[in-house]
Amino acid sequence: MDNAITWKLMLKEKTFIASLYSASNLLAKKILLNANDWQLRVTIQILHLIASNIIEISPEAAKAIEKSKKAKYIKSTFLHKIKVKKLFKLDKASKVALLSKLTSLYPFLLHRIFNQNTE
Repeated sequence: MDNAITWKLMLKEKTFIASLYSASNLLAKKILLNANDWQLRVTIQILHLIASNIIEISPEAAKAIEKSKKAKYIKSTFLHKIKVKKLFKLDKASKVALLSKLTSLYPFLLHRIFNQNTE
């Protein structure tokens, strides 16, 4: 997983990522259900970069993650490259199920991507 490739994928899928960022919990689930394999892949890659602290999250996002008790889930699922590569090989339903567990957190997790200059 090359970071340069991930950034290119993020640019290619910026509309999809923006829709996840601005979506409510229920709408985010629908967006993930309708996503193609590349869109799910880029979402997994972004979560890997966040878990690896390559993409930093805001203090507000950290509080929201702690409050929702998803910090351990994010670290255990998306931190290690070997696990992430296994996630890429899962079928679509399994990927959507994994990513749907974080639907309420996408506005916080993706905040720094869309608001880099404001913080």
